[in-house]
Amino acid sequence: KRLIETNPIAFYELVEVARDSTHRPFGSTGEVLADLGLLERRTDETWSVDRSIRNIVISAVTGEGLDMALGNPLAS
Repeated sequence: KRLIETNPIAFYELVEVARDSTHRPFGSTGEVLADLGLLERRTDETWSVDRSIRNIVISAVTGEGLDMALGNPLAS
């Protein structure tokens, strides 16, 4: 939850990479997310998200673009 508050661009980029493995993060955002342990750089200079992180991101985030929201995937 802190990432969306402290670095919304990085949050957006994490969601985009989780949703689309061919997405390339903007600027140095890939490195920021890698430093947080949320992304890994592949040898072909693309980025990957660990499957467990990807599943959590996909389950917890709704909406697109500026309408993205973080929720509890277990709440009904």
